[in-house]
Amino acid sequence: MLMKPVWNFFIIPVIKCNGCGHEKLHKTDHKDQMFKDMIDGQVIEIEVRRQRYRCPMCGSKEWDKVVGASSYSKKSKRLIDWEKQRVKAQQKRE
Repeated sequence: MLMKPVWNFFIIPVIKCNGCGHEKLHKTDHKDQMFKDMIDGQVIEIEVRRQRYRCPMCGSKEWDKVVGASSYSKKSKRLIDWEKQRVKAQQKRE
């Protein structure tokens, strides 16, 4: 499986359809998505180009996977963990 590194993230292309299992997918479109990460105590934004694939057999569409980040919150796992630790530390002080 070919993984394309983007800073601390890896982009994994879709290799087969999750709907029907067909292994030859077509690239349909792409989007640039901003993810937040923490480097040396600074929150930075990293632009990641995401690819979308369509299955010619069943028509389902799927975006490639971003490993090391949450596509929902658009934050790196490292930043999410840091925020959770910060909240816990604030709760202990109260």
